[in-house]
Amino acid sequence: LELVTEHMRKPTAALLAGLLALALSGTTTGPATAAGGDPVPRLHREGRNLVDQYGRQVVVHGFNFVWKSAPYAPPDTAAGFTAADAQWLYDHGFNGARLGILWAGVNPSAPGVVDNSYFDKWQRVIDLMAGKGVWMQFDMHQDQWNEVYGGEGVPAWAVKRPLPYSLLPYPPVPFPEGYWTPEVSTVFDNFWANKGGLLDNWVTYWKQVAARYKNQPYSMGYDLINEPWVGLEWTGCFVGCATSYYNELQPA
Repeated sequence: LELVTEHMRKPTAALLAGLLALALSGTTTGPATAAGGDPVPRLHREGRNLVDQYGRQVVVHGFNFVWKSAPYAPPDTAAGFTAADAQWLYDHGFNGARLGILWAGVNPSAPGVVDNSYFDKWQRVIDLMAGKGVWMQFDMHQDQWNEVYGGEGVPAWAVKRPLPYSLLPYPPVPFPEGYWTPEVSTVFDNFWANKGGLLDNWVTYWKQVAARYKNQPYSMGYDLINEPWVGLEWTGCFVGCATSYYNELQPA
C-alpha cells in the first residue's frame, strides 16, 4: 500500500524491484541490548523469516511513506505526518513503514556532502513511528531519476543529460512511460557503468544513511533503490533480464 498526499502523487509502478538488504542477515548469536539491559527492537533474518529481538516471527503490515517533492520529508502538519498519524497506524494495527530517505535530500548540493537537517526532519517521523512499535525500512526512492525527467529522488548535481539527447529539450513523458525513453534508459546505463563516478557517489550516500541508522530501534533494513531500471536493453526483458541482473544490478 502507498500512502498518498498531494505531494505523494505519483502512482506505484506495477513492479517494485527494490533490493532489500537486511540490517542483520543470517542467524544472529543473540539480540543487541540497550543500556538498561533490554533487547533493542531490531529485525533480523532466520531462514525465510523475519524475527524480532526476542526471536518471534514478525509479519509486517504497513505503508509506503515517500515525500516526493522538496524538501523530500513530510512537515509536522496535517498534510504531512504528525503524532496523530502515528497513533492512527497503531490503532489500526499497522506495524510497518517504508520511508523514502532520498539521495536528493541527503546529498542535495554535492557528492558526499550531508545535509544533516534533512536527517533531522525524518528523525521526528522516525521517533514517532518507533514510539508506536512501527518497523521501518529506509528506502532510496526514485521515480524516473530526477525532476528533469518528471520524477524525483536523485540530486540535481547527478543529472548528466547524455548526448545527443541533451542537444534538445527533454520532451515531457508521463510517469512511468518515461523509463522506456532512450534518454532515461541511457541515464540508467551510465549509472550502472559508473560513468563520472556516479555509482561511487551513490555508494557513499548509502554509507552515510547506514551510519545514521545503524543503531536505530525498529529498523528492518534498507531498500537500496526503488525501480532499478535496466536501461536500453529493456526490449529484451519481456521474459526477464537475467544478463542485466548479473552484469549490472548485482555488482552495484
